[in-house]
Amino acid sequence: MARIRQQHPQNYTSTGNINNEFESILRYLNAAEVGSKSVAELLASIFDTEGDFAGAIEMRLDTTSGLQYRTGTYATTEEGWLNIAEIDDLRGRAGQDFGTIEAPLFYNRSEQTVASGTTVINYTFDEATDDIVVYVNGILQAASTYTSSSSAGTVTFGTALSGTSTVIIYSIRSSTVTGFRRQDTTAATGQAVVPFIHTADERLLVYRNGVLQREGASYDYVASSGTDTLTFTTTLMNGDIISVMTIENTSAVQVGGLMTEDEFTDENGYIPLTKLAIPDAGIAPAKVATLVTELADKAHLVIASTTPSSASDGWLWLDTSSATPELKFYESGQWYTTSPDASLPVPATTDALRYLRVNSAGAGFEIADLNLSSVVLKTAKGAANGVATLDAQALIPAAQLPTIRSIGTYSKILSGSVSNGTHQITRLWKQTTMIDGLSIKTGAGSCSVQISVDGTTYGSVYSATTTTSDITLPASMEVNAEANSRSVEIAVTSASGCTDLQIAISTATETA
Repeated sequence: MARIRQQHPQNYTSTGNINNEFESILRYLNAAEVGSKSVAELLASIFDTEGDFAGAIEMRLDTTSGLQYRTGTYATTEEGWLNIAEIDDLRGRAGQDFGTIEAPLFYNRSEQTVASGTTVINYTFDEATDDIVVYVNGILQAASTYTSSSSAGTVTFGTALSGTSTVIIYSIRSSTVTGFRRQDTTAATGQAVVPFIHTADERLLVYRNGVLQREGASYDYVASSGTDTLTFTTTLMNGDIISVMTIENTSAVQVGGLMTEDEFTDENGYIPLTKLAIPDAGIAPAKVATLVTELADKAHLVIASTTPSSASDGWLWLDTSSATPELKFYESGQWYTTSPDASLPVPATTDALRYLRVNSAGAGFEIADLNLSSVVLKTAKGAANGVATLDAQALIPAAQLPTIRSIGTYSKILSGSVSNGTHQITRLWKQTTMIDGLSIKTGAGSCSVQISVDGTTYGSVYSATTTTSDITLPASMEVNAEANSRSVEIAVTSASGCTDLQIAISTATETA
């Protein structure tokens, strides 16, 4: 409704009427002023000279408050903001999973029994969208052993099949499956590690010479996404074909809707790379900063037993033609060894904890077991069945010296007629002696003898005759004469015409 109205229409015959009308207009104009600005000044602040709106309006997304706006100019960046929508209301429609294809789909199976000498198999497929895999008698064939043509509808083997064979061919819808790859690698002698780029979410089929392998440390191989390698539990033979195919990616996820939540974007509203379903080889090298230049400058390594063809300067070649692989580099049309005198051998998993040494010919290096047979362990010093230690003068301490026994024989001849009784052989003093043997013989007749110490007999009684008796005592007899002297004697009994009795006592004397 209009605020201003005409007070005296067609009635300006008096000064009072005219004054009322002008006063009404002035009141309206004064009421229209804001901040001491007239209506024209106010309109000029939001419209340009052409009459188009040009007001000072700003909008922003505040991560706490939500979507905001402000109009006009302010002294600070945080003044004047008004909310349009709360942060919790800023989300797209709920994500929707339309389904994913996580693995190559095998189809179009063809099984044919062919005669010996066959090279061409009829097979219909579309090479623009499909890959094929070929099995002969259940063995997967390397991709290099055959060629295929969808226009001709054939699979042609490079070498004719021998004997009657069963050929099975599958098509794989690789065009509809993100990330499907196949790689065939020819192994060198002693090789155990095969490079293959993959992630922890990918599942693989691994064949060795066409035979499917089992994954696991106690089986055939171990896959590592961290190092992009397959490590076989037994070393490969020269010429072994290792075929690897990706068959599943468990990380494939599809999300619909506007992704503005923290689960899918960072604090700046950007989608992290880990949330993008970019397939392998999906980004052109030119789109990655400096990648093209770095790829052109990268090292090129060939592992083979034969000389690589079409090499360029800077290539590396691990020559596996000899028992010890040798690293070489290519320069100005020629291969040079990186170690002209000798090459270091390449260790295998079986070489763990072994060491590198110069070989017996002094012409190179070899990996060998550490021989400690001539080394004395610290724990063996001063220990049982070990070795003695040395003191400050490099001498063996007395406490570690063994008891030494000196062997001797005390003998005596009782000339003439021998009667019963005790006869002294020797007296011991300041020693401990072990008696372990006795030798007796008579010149004529016979008698019985027994060892006696200080008049007390010990052990068995032995018969002496004209035939020498050399007797080893069943148990050594100890005579301790360290504190007091002891008399060693022979007690004679049952003498019968005994003459010239010869006695010899075998002893071992202990010396500390």
